[in-house]
This record gives sequence, structure tokens and C-alpha cells, in this order.
Amino acid sequence: QETGIMYTQTPDNFARRSFDECRNILERKYALAYGSGCAGAVHWVWNSNNYMDNINEAHIGAATSCGAQKSEADVSYDFGTFIGAVSDRFDDKKRERVAVVTPFSNLYSCRNKAAELCNAVSRTLGYELHVPFQALSEYDIDPSSDYDVIIVPAAGILCDEAFAAITEMAERGAAIVMSGVFYKDEYYKIRSERFEKWGFEPMSETSAQREEKIVLDGVTQYLTYGGDGLASADKVICGGVNTIAVHEIGKGKLIWLNLPAETGGFANAFYRFAFRQAGYKLPITEHSSTRGVFINRQRFASGTLYTLVNESGSDENAAFTDNESGRGYSTDIPAGRAALFMCGADGNVIKSYRDIPVAVK
Repeated sequence: QETGIMYTQTPDNFARRSFDECRNILERKYALAYGSGCAGAVHWVWNSNNYMDNINEAHIGAATSCGAQKSEADVSYDFGTFIGAVSDRFDDKKRERVAVVTPFSNLYSCRNKAAELCNAVSRTLGYELHVPFQALSEYDIDPSSDYDVIIVPAAGILCDEAFAAITEMAERGAAIVMSGVFYKDEYYKIRSERFEKWGFEPMSETSAQREEKIVLDGVTQYLTYGGDGLASADKVICGGVNTIAVHEIGKGKLIWLNLPAETGGFANAFYRFAFRQAGYKLPITEHSSTRGVFINRQRFASGTLYTLVNESGSDENAAFTDNESGRGYSTDIPAGRAALFMCGADGNVIKSYRDIPVAVK
């Protein structure tokens, strides 16, 4: 993952961020690159180029034009030390059990909301439910892939090849989690055969209202569509009542909501319900009541990497249990900083980033 810190200014032309703030941002970017399963991170760039005639680019770099190193240079040194100490543990990475389809057809359409959808999915899974996932391209889904849950964001369109691939995966036992319109292809044309394939009678859609309500597990909850998003929020008509349908598809399931979950602020509740229906157990249980803390787990043959990123403005204590190993962990993360640690097969900490103390239960 290539990453750097763009220069931003105050209205009176001073730097908006201090060197330490830039260091913290870069550290979080590095951590997310590793925590989301990338091969690593590359700092763009090491040496600042003061000859570049672009104020955004000329300031980027770990070292200034005089050769002095900014505090963000420490991020590369610290990550190098940590990764070097545990590099022998990064072998035979285990496949994530949850996949998310990246909605490229919508991204290239005249109703592009793909970035908003992907942000909502990523923040819900990473920062709220702490579920690691694998991203799949809508245009390149291998139907022979083995996943427990496949989340399809509510893009409103899906190409025929992707629909066929996820249906085949469901027939073999996967659970499809989707909301909103599912029966239109990348040209916004209705593909009527999809209704029968997923066990529905033909349906149509109408515009969603700003406030929509649904009863989930006996509790009335609300989905809110505001701003420009209201102009593209479509509600599939289901007898005048918003509903979540659970259909059997071969050996697997479809869990479908007739309203767009991600853009309505309903992704957390909908995904929790869908995971229960799919029989998928959340891998991590958080015990601290923190907001804005990313917690992720990556499993390897000889170790487990835990990545925590604090996007809160306050120092936080992150405490959680790995539901597979049963081991509990707790560590303090300063505001805006990251924490990583590698554990062995026994669940004990082998090494932590910057030697941050981690309590193990």
C-alpha cells in the first residue's frame, strides 16, 4: 500500500498539521495496510522534493530538503523493527471467511455511490463488528472460492457474471447478504430471471423516504436517508412493509433487506442479524466501550497478528477476546496511534509494535 501525507493549509497559509500529527496519520495508514491484509506499506516519499512546483507534493517526505528527518520517519523504522522480528510468522495466511463484493458496475455508472458504500461496509466490519474480510471484484469472482458469508453492498446494479457466481457459491453453502435492488444488471435493465433464482415473485421499486422503519427482532428501528443520498435511495416494494427475507438457496442462504442498509445507517444491525442467520460467529468480542477503534485479526500457520488503530481523539484502552482461541488481550493506545502485536499458537504475545505492553488473559 503506497501512502504519504498530503500537505494541507490553514486559511492563512500555514501548515494545518504538525510533524507529530503527520506521524500519527502515517502510522495509522501503515497499520491499516498490514491490518487489512495488504503485502505491506511503502512511504511516499522518503526525501522531500523542494523543486516540485506543486505545494501538495513538495512537502511530502520523511526527510526535509536539509536532510533532517521528520518524526514520521520513525514510523518506517518502528515498523521495520517489528516486522523484522516476526517475519518468520507471516506464512500460510488463512483465508478470511467473510467476503465483500466491490461494486465496480456502480462505480463506473452515472449513479456512482461505490466509495460511500465501501466506506460504510469497511467501517462497520472493521471498527464496529471487528470482522476481517476479503474484498472481491464484481468483475472477477471465482465461484469455486470458499466463503461463509458474501456481503454485496446495496449498489442497485450487479453484472450477470457476478450474480451467477455468488448464486453458485450460495448453492454450495455460502450465505449471501444483500440489501436493496438486486434484479438489475450493470445497464440498469431488469433481469427477470433473478426473481425466480432467488425465490421471489417479480417486484419493483419506489423512492425511499427520508425516514424508513423496520421491525427487527421485535424492535422498531429506523433507516435514515438524507442529503444527496435520498435522490438515489430505492425501496423495493414488499407488500407495503419493510422486511428482511431469509431464503434457502441450495445448501446456503440469502439474507436480503428491501432497503439499502449501508446508506441508511443500518449496516451494523443488519449485518449482526445476517451473521446470526448464517451461523457465523464473530471472531472478536470487544469488552471496552470505545468508538473509532479498528480491531482486526489475521491468522497464519504459526501465529496471529492483531492490529488496532485508534481514530479517537482520546487515549483508549482496547480490551477484547479472540473467540476462537479464547484468549483475552488489553492494551492502551494513545489518541491517533496504532498498536500491533503478534501471538504464537499458544496465544501468548511474541512481539508488539514499539514494544507496547499487552496484557494477556
